[in-house]
Amino acid sequence: MENTGVFFNINFDGTKFSLEAPSSLSKLLWQVARQIKYSKPVSNLNLFHNDRLVKTMLSYKNLLESPGELNILIKEKENLWNSLSPSIMCISKNYIMWYTYSLLPGRLENLLIPSHSVCFTFNKSFPRIICADQHWEFNTSSYTIIRKAPMQTCRYYFASILIEDFIYTFGGVNKEGYTTDSERYSYETDTWTYIENCPLPGRSGMSTANWANLYIFLFGGFDGLEYSSKIDKYCIYSGDWYSISLSLPIHTQYLGAFETGRGILLFGGKNNKDYYLFSPEEEIIIKLGALTNAVPLRFSQNPILINSEYFIVNQSMNVLQYDLDSESWKNGFDFYNLNEINSNP
Repeated sequence: MENTGVFFNINFDGTKFSLEAPSSLSKLLWQVARQIKYSKPVSNLNLFHNDRLVKTMLSYKNLLESPGELNILIKEKENLWNSLSPSIMCISKNYIMWYTYSLLPGRLENLLIPSHSVCFTFNKSFPRIICADQHWEFNTSSYTIIRKAPMQTCRYYFASILIEDFIYTFGGVNKEGYTTDSERYSYETDTWTYIENCPLPGRSGMSTANWANLYIFLFGGFDGLEYSSKIDKYCIYSGDWYSISLSLPIHTQYLGAFETGRGILLFGGKNNKDYYLFSPEEEIIIKLGALTNAVPLRFSQNPILINSEYFIVNQSMNVLQYDLDSESWKNGFDFYNLNEINSNP
């Protein structure tokens, strides 16, 4: 580890300790999470110095230029979601279906939206649904579908992730074949902006994971000829891509992936039932075990975190659950009953 010569006195919810500041903000948050045995995502932690939020690499670098010891306050981010708002969503040919943050079911007849669309649940706004050159907002107050700005490049089977007020999309398949096109959507302006293309080759079915709200990792995918074991790293603030010499232990697509306090958990995907911990700061992958769940393990929706439990919808409308505190898996509910024509959610 690079020595910075700067020492932080850390305070997290009354727990106090000191450490030498690492050279990067993501590594500091990861070290803090390990020290306090924090199981939730590293990106849930905010760093404050003199009541000012330090959230970018530039602001952290400026902090490291301060001499001596610094008092640092770490706070957990506040949940802003409404308990009755849709969180876990699934689209079928017949219905838009959901469970709220308090796990109450609901559905709306689907007359418009393709079943392979990807759903996003903003903390402070209505859910969004994206497919190809279409983008909708699901108004959960009036139960209406409102069109929003579409991606600039019409694509299917792209990788995607929601981070704070932005949706990022990478690769997929367009009318010309497999593409590396990448875009970012702003909730505030309802606009899409091209960002630096993801690394070659173009792939469909890639998986994404957030790391500390600073980096996005891409995993695997299919380029039309073979399945990939690649890992790519995108810096949110600089817009640069970085090569990762480490590869996945499998060649796969539609891998499950989500952020924890220890690293990024990777699981399932095509022809795989094992699950692994990927440590972005150490660049190592550790096999943790095998999934004994009977449900299919191909995932194209973004995992949803409610309190300390992840909910992941697979491509067969089953929901897999993972408890961060107990580090345990279970088969959750599914959307089959909500998809029955005569059912009453």
